[in-house]
Amino acid sequence: MSLNWTPLNRLNPARHQDAVKLRLLRHYDLKTRNSTQTTVYGHEAIFQDDKGNRIHAFCEKPLIPHFAPLLKEGQLHGIENPIVSKNTQLLTDNRFQLTFVKETRISDLKDESFPKTVFKFDSFKELNNVYDISSRIMLLERGVTPHEVLSLSASTSKSMPSQFDVKTLEKVCEDFEKGRVWILCKIVAFAHYGSWCYTSCKKCYKKVILTNGINFCADCNLDGSVLRYRLQVRVVDETNNLTLTLWDKQCIPLFGKHAGDYLHDSVWPYANIDENHRRPAKNRGESSDERALLRFRLLPLKKSLLNGLPFIWSVHPVFNTLSSYNGTSKEGKVVVLVIGGGGREHALCYALQRSPTCDVVFCAPGNAGISSSGDATCVLDLDTSNSSEVISFCHKQGVGLVVIGPEAPLVAGLSNDLCKAGILTFGPSSEAAALEGSKSFMKSLCDKYGIPTAKYQTFKEPSKAKEYIKQQGTPIVIKADGLAAGKGVVVAMTLDEAYEAVESMLVGGVFGSAGSQVVVEEYLEGEEASFFALVDGENAIPLESAQDHKRVGDGDTGPNTGGMGAYSPAPVLTKELECEVMESIIVPTVKGMSAEGCKFVGVLYAGLMIEKKSGRPKLIEYNVRFGDPECQALMVRLESDLVQVLLAACQGQLNGVSLNWSPGSAMVVVMASEGYPGNYKKGTVIQKLDEAEQVAKIFHAGTSLDAEGNFIATGGRVLGVTAKGKDLQEARDRAYRGVEAVEWPGGFYRRDIGWRALSLTQHVC
Repeated sequence: MSLNWTPLNRLNPARHQDAVKLRLLRHYDLKTRNSTQTTVYGHEAIFQDDKGNRIHAFCEKPLIPHFAPLLKEGQLHGIENPIVSKNTQLLTDNRFQLTFVKETRISDLKDESFPKTVFKFDSFKELNNVYDISSRIMLLERGVTPHEVLSLSASTSKSMPSQFDVKTLEKVCEDFEKGRVWILCKIVAFAHYGSWCYTSCKKCYKKVILTNGINFCADCNLDGSVLRYRLQVRVVDETNNLTLTLWDKQCIPLFGKHAGDYLHDSVWPYANIDENHRRPAKNRGESSDERALLRFRLLPLKKSLLNGLPFIWSVHPVFNTLSSYNGTSKEGKVVVLVIGGGGREHALCYALQRSPTCDVVFCAPGNAGISSSGDATCVLDLDTSNSSEVISFCHKQGVGLVVIGPEAPLVAGLSNDLCKAGILTFGPSSEAAALEGSKSFMKSLCDKYGIPTAKYQTFKEPSKAKEYIKQQGTPIVIKADGLAAGKGVVVAMTLDEAYEAVESMLVGGVFGSAGSQVVVEEYLEGEEASFFALVDGENAIPLESAQDHKRVGDGDTGPNTGGMGAYSPAPVLTKELECEVMESIIVPTVKGMSAEGCKFVGVLYAGLMIEKKSGRPKLIEYNVRFGDPECQALMVRLESDLVQVLLAACQGQLNGVSLNWSPGSAMVVVMASEGYPGNYKKGTVIQKLDEAEQVAKIFHAGTSLDAEGNFIATGGRVLGVTAKGKDLQEARDRAYRGVEAVEWPGGFYRRDIGWRALSLTQHVC
């Protein structure tokens, strides 16, 4: 039975059963490298349809052995069931890109009517109305500012003076020899391959590696570096088209600016390039055949400059044209980078990608599930602990908003560095992140500004901590002062348990430096709830409430975890209590942080206890990022444009902003690896996620792909199965139907998520 082939202009990301007939132009491994080795992390391909339209395709590393042998350059292929998503790589001008997954099928086809033309060229007559920027002759040499300028107006290369040995572009492609070449051409568009800039030696221009905090060139034995920029332009003559690479000052004689100015100023030579990235015809009172004479050198480019592309020359056939980014696309949409790779970050990508003003979402490093879902493009090889790399990536991709998910990069100061580089960043500075990074800092702030919290003392000496515990009695709570991945809290019901917790932290060093100081605080009896507020430094607006389930076992038994499930809203937080939390806890914290000289910009996640004896809220702890898994339940309910809300927070403009939420409830049930929160096995296979996605949204927290394309567990908390309903009972039913559809013998989950709220609801009814 013959397939119904989908034209490229009819591709739909909402479908997963498209079939396309395309000719393969080229394919290659994607590589990342460090000082010692080169690692393949994916495979890319460029295809072309029968009309000359191109599209980019990608597959993850585990699937390379399956797909790479099937791809043959020049071969006509049938591709069935690829994932269709927004084009983020800019390797073609198609609005979509393809991702090969295990369900994708590739076959060889024979169709004599399908064109074999590899490149699509415009005829010279079609270019008559396209003007170049100069009628001058330019002598361009690598690394040298052009030093010869002559006036010239010529219709063809045949009329050139004899001292210039001018070649047609077709001849250049045929000869493809190293050396200096003269061409007579028009500059009609901009094109782009790989990085826009790189860190180079000041003397030899070779790429340098950051070693022990210093950029060092071993060849020249020099410290220090400069950023080297390039601009690539598309040129045409009567015979062909090529892309020329102009480095740094080489752009000045042609365009009047250094190549780096176009990146940083977001000012491009053709301010009025149309939707096809061409400059419209302009009546300058000169010949329509006006063009520039350029001399350049054919030189091999290093792979490191091309992100692992195969060996090519500095003049090569163009694959795409590119308009500039300054954080927004020409439609005013924003490019977003999410830092992190867990379930929280997947939920943020999901909500950001749905925002009407979002153009592209990148996630670094992300995970296999985020990539496969199409909610974001994962950047596996971006070192998010290296601020310089993150800043360079943002400049290269035109990122207009960075959202930092986990607490570690916040405490490490990533937000500080990004803000200094002029990149809008949603997440507090390292100073403000001390609200989470140091429990003793948070407690002292509460004391100073009258914020209700549990009574406490801090200790560095085990004997004094034990003496205090003996005086206070049990139950009592012992907390590591620093970050301990959500595991640094022990609720001790006996003195022996409390003493053991003190010994393990202060003597055994179970949490390293995070446990070098402990906070011992009173045990509060009541019901826990999570309260979130967005903060712009001076103003705060509340998000919906949520309730987490910290204990690993049903009935809130067993050790604490990062969270086994959550729901939103939390009935325990009435509107009256929400107002009280804002007035007595959130607002005093925001004002206090501002008074202390470290304004807080980001999300404040207050862990609360609604005390049983008083019914009043007390602050247990602060987190300076969205909770996980509460974020998953919140993001499926959010109906506002998250991009615009977060931008308002970054710009100090939250005053007057309100948020829209879907009615009803949402619930997330966490599926974890057997053994969590202790030792657990990695690499167990997870199946039937597609079936689960029919009834719930699956947020991936710790997944990867094996060699056969199956999802495997790589973490403790692995999946967040999330569903909405008209009420909590319906949301719960749908979430657990999704959980039960997942086939994962190596996993487990709590079966009573929402039990407190449902009991309260039933009691009220």
